[in-house]
Amino acid sequence: MMETPNRFVAIRFVTRFGYLLPLLGAAACVLGGFGLSYSLGTTLWAVLGVVAAAVAWAGLRVAVEVIDLVAETLLPR
Repeated sequence: MMETPNRFVAIRFVTRFGYLLPLLGAAACVLGGFGLSYSLGTTLWAVLGVVAAAVAWAGLRVAVEVIDLVAETLLPR
């Protein structure tokens, strides 16, 4: 059976650039919160954006580590 070169593209992407994903997700939450706060004129959305950024960073960090562990253990080199 021939092996295709485009297998597991997403997993290889996460193992290569995974350290950026939690930071980008958290930054998107903060920017979205501050954008809503600015457009609606209330500080509540800015605070919720910061809280959502912390939750998003933690969740994405765990997901990246799990994908990295799976790639390290199961994927051929």
